[in-house]
Amino acid sequence: MSTRRVVIDDADSSIQYSGSGWFTAPGQDSLGDDGPTYLGSQHGLKGNGGFTITFEGTSIELYGTNGQVASSGAYDPKWGCSVDGNAVSGRSGSSDAENNWPLCARDGLNAGTHQLVVTVEGSGEGTFWFDRLMYPPSGTPPTGSVLWVDATEDSAFEYDSTWHSSGVMVTAVLGGSVSFSFT
Repeated sequence: MSTRRVVIDDADSSIQYSGSGWFTAPGQDSLGDDGPTYLGSQHGLKGNGGFTITFEGTSIELYGTNGQVASSGAYDPKWGCSVDGNAVSGRSGSSDAENNWPLCARDGLNAGTHQLVVTVEGSGEGTFWFDRLMYPPSGTPPTGSVLWVDATEDSAFEYDSTWHSSGVMVTAVLGGSVSFSFT
């Protein structure tokens, strides 16, 4: 089964930001142990605001950097996500800084056009960090978009006998080959 997904960076023009406190910052690539940020930057927000994006897919995942401030026993900021007006489950916050933190996700959407709305409420003490979103396209992927492929599950990749799956496809043999046809 293929797990191809469109990846939309936080700087993509299809994202409509609201609120006056948004800013861009270089990626905080050394935070946590889940790797660097996507394309090396993120959008941050201290205070209240949000963003919307319209997409054509059957699920959506939103990622950022966690590390909220917990001054009065409550995490700051807080966020919520909805798709087509229906609340989406999110992952709770933590004061431990971690890149590639799943902020919210929604599976099981009917193929077609949907709208994701993210709302952020904060006192200005902590920062909400948004890095990227991903979805499997149900129509034609947007022009100029990046297509992420999980090659361990995609039959379009052909591996020689030196490769094996260890969560990801790996080989330790110099000269091992993999091929992928595209147009």
